[in-house]
Amino acid sequence: MIKILIIADDFTGALDTGIKFSTAGAKTKVVTDMEINFHQDLPEEVLVLCAPTRHLPAKEAYDTIFKIVRRAVQAKIRCIYKKTDSALRGNIGAELSAALDGSGEKALFFIPALPAMGRITLNGTHYIDGVPVDQSIFGQDPFEPVERSYVPDLLHLQCEVPVRVVTREQLMDISLGEMDGICVFDCTSKADMEKEVRLLASQDRLHLLAGCSGLAESLPVCLELSGTDPEEKDGPRNKLMVVCGSVNPISCSQLDYGEAIGYRRIHISAETLLGDAETVQRSGDDPLDDLWDAYCRSEYLMIDSLQGGGEQIMEGTSELTLEEIRQRISHSLGRIIKGLLDKGADSRILIIGGDTLLAFLEAIDCTELTPVCELHPGVVLSLVTYRGKRYEVLSKSGGFGEKELLGILQEGYAFCEESRKTADGTTIEKGR
Repeated sequence: MIKILIIADDFTGALDTGIKFSTAGAKTKVVTDMEINFHQDLPEEVLVLCAPTRHLPAKEAYDTIFKIVRRAVQAKIRCIYKKTDSALRGNIGAELSAALDGSGEKALFFIPALPAMGRITLNGTHYIDGVPVDQSIFGQDPFEPVERSYVPDLLHLQCEVPVRVVTREQLMDISLGEMDGICVFDCTSKADMEKEVRLLASQDRLHLLAGCSGLAESLPVCLELSGTDPEEKDGPRNKLMVVCGSVNPISCSQLDYGEAIGYRRIHISAETLLGDAETVQRSGDDPLDDLWDAYCRSEYLMIDSLQGGGEQIMEGTSELTLEEIRQRISHSLGRIIKGLLDKGADSRILIIGGDTLLAFLEAIDCTELTPVCELHPGVVLSLVTYRGKRYEVLSKSGGFGEKELLGILQEGYAFCEESRKTADGTTIEKGR
């Protein structure tokens, strides 16, 4: 029986939230079929639905989330959790108001912080490593810049729902049952998060929640999710292929560092990334043969869409919208990964960016993914089967991780004992 429905706006967000529950022992399924029947008898306790609304117009995002939440309520799912981006990107206001309207609840409780990654909320303002989010690199994102740091102001760009900030001092004697609208909780540490979740549970207010993967980590105990014994899996492969579809400066710095410590770096031309497969093949610009040669000669290979910086991929593309550029980059990289697998590539694959991950799954017609563990904060190891062969896929959001991340993976931190285990019954399915 489903005890909690989590609705994420991109695939890496669905994965890094779902893994918090599966590693806690809860049977978890992640799907992308937005028409899934919530009334069916499912063995999972946690259902994570990837509804890719981040890049939609606000009205379309509102309608999508409203319909999903309304169907979940009709199916008597007691806890609905709208997963948000830890940097507050996307249609936050539209989607939280849709969840509130669709649920029939008086209040939605929103804890946006992810303290483990330096993303905190204080006096209603959201910070990234001590910098207000709209002044951070996320305020300059070419596809989805964050325009406000004060969370109520950000939400009110897309909705008129009352928004109230709940400070840590107010937690001492607050009555959550008397609150309405969207309630934004300050949170600067894991201890704050756990205290706030316990408060919500004690006052029976876990019915409608919002937050990023930081909130997910504190929920399994309060929701009384059961545990399962892990199964052994094959040992890890030694080679690592990194495919980056993100133009986030954090990803750029990680790839620069990887190159400095010995990763072989291959830049894919803008013409290849932005052209369709047929045009690329006809023009003779198909990079697969060169990439295969580089793969065979390299233990650590990076395939890069950044072109030495996010600005260059935007040059000379005035005839394309930002959404068209985003889609073409991810679809081209998805085809490239599939092409390398078809040629015989057999290594771990780190895919940076949720759009690229989803495009890869679509390219190989994948319907199931099994999450194994979180190798490093924000880096999830999953298993995918293609043409009868199982591959290890690592994934992370473009805006996650320290500069030295690829060095950590190269040094073997990621090949920990946890990566040899997978949670029983925990599958991720991609809807058609």
